[in-house]
Amino acid sequence: MLLKRVRGVAALANPDEPAAASQHAFDAAARRLRTSSVDRGRLPAARQVARELGLPWRDALALAHEPDRRQAHALGLRSRKWAPEGWLTMERVRFALRLVAGRRQVGTLTMGAYDSERDALLAADARDWLHGRRLRLPDAEAIRLASGGWDAALRLAGLEACARPPREIRQVILSRLDVMDRFCDHYGEQPTKRALEAFARANGIPMSDEGKRLWSETVAEWRQRRRESGLLDPRVTQRKGGRGAKAPNYSANVGVARPGEQPHRGKWSDEKACVEWVGRYLASLPPHERSTQNGYRRWAHQHPGAPSPSCFDQHSGWEAVRRAATEAEA
Repeated sequence: MLLKRVRGVAALANPDEPAAASQHAFDAAARRLRTSSVDRGRLPAARQVARELGLPWRDALALAHEPDRRQAHALGLRSRKWAPEGWLTMERVRFALRLVAGRRQVGTLTMGAYDSERDALLAADARDWLHGRRLRLPDAEAIRLASGGWDAALRLAGLEACARPPREIRQVILSRLDVMDRFCDHYGEQPTKRALEAFARANGIPMSDEGKRLWSETVAEWRQRRRESGLLDPRVTQRKGGRGAKAPNYSANVGVARPGEQPHRGKWSDEKACVEWVGRYLASLPPHERSTQNGYRRWAHQHPGAPSPSCFDQHSGWEAVRRAATEAEA
């Protein structure tokens, strides 16, 4: 629940890039939400969040934006004692990284490349020994948490930090509050969630989902913000059917989008290019090995230029792209 709340406040603090919200911006957004009766007293400061999770603020924020299953795994790892007196000592971290880097004959490792080689090593060890499970190697996430970061672990092992591509310029994404202002200016009423989404979609306005924040919380803050600006409470229209009660067509483009706000599909908007990359992944699989999204992610880490699975969302997701690649092979 804490991570869910953090994700929602971060989306308000930095709508363009919630996972990069600063502590100052997060605390300011939390203070604004505390003015409503819905949220009073329920939003800790960024420093308190980091202290409770036992993580640096950046890591805590990144964890809040991970899928729920990965969050549970990471928090489980944090709950263990990775101190030198425990199993995962710094010496074992160094050994594991140098072992994997030596087998791959490389001077650095990504987390995906490490996990892929680790899986191969453990599988070989299980085959070589009668009872298996003789080799113990931590996964990349355990190493990252135990070392205070992946690059810190690489430095500990005498390896180079991972090279990162230049940061892309991100498109500005409007908060729900700003889109609600435009909706109210045009229709003169408070929008429902469904009406607001239709309005944003029809007018080509990129709108944040606020990290799945509750709609009632958004409405409470929006009305409070209007009052602080000296505006009257918006009209709330109840339509129960009957003659004259028909709602406006919120799915109509009424020209409220501003220059540069058209949704940007990104580098991997070409579905054919995505399908070709997944086709290469499928062709690389050994006989009888099942194709999975996680398997593709590990494969993509080892093939520079390959799109990440998140790029497939604009093409109906991983399964749709995989099916298209399978059909293209047939």
